Amino acid sequence: MPQHPAIREITHITASELPKYAGDLFAAGHRIALVAAHHDTEQAPGGRAVRVVYLFTSGPPDTRTELQVRLDADRPELPTLAHLSFPTGRFEREMRDLHGIVPLDHPLPQRLVRHFHWPKGWYPMRPDAGPHRPSPNRKAPTPS
Repeated sequence: MPQHPAIREITHITASELPKYAGDLFAAGHRIALVAAHHDTEQAPGGRAVRVVYLFTSGPPDTRTELQVRLDADRPELPTLAHLSFPTGRFEREMRDLHGIVPLDHPLPQRLVRHFHWPKGWYPMRPDAGPHRPSPNRKAPTPS
């Protein structure tokens, strides 16, 4: 059986363009495989920002499409895609808990991986998070 090389495409878009580009990919039969956040420093091309990468896959042939969105590091927010894809909505909730990235108008804004004893405003995946600080709410029960 012949091997076909993977097709990889990277598209840099703005946060406001995200729903249209993602909607077009979903409509064409692509699936979301991963959503990841990266904190770029001043030394990175384009300077300090939060970069969110949406990886879509389809095939055959094996096709991988990345949508990359740069966000303001001081106010990282983007439109939710939860209405287009349940798994994408889960990725967004995780990014909010770990990175502080706000998915605007998310239909289920509850915590996904954030522990109740984490101090408000502390996001462990941010480069400036520092060590975990004790919280007065440390004895709060973990929801089931």
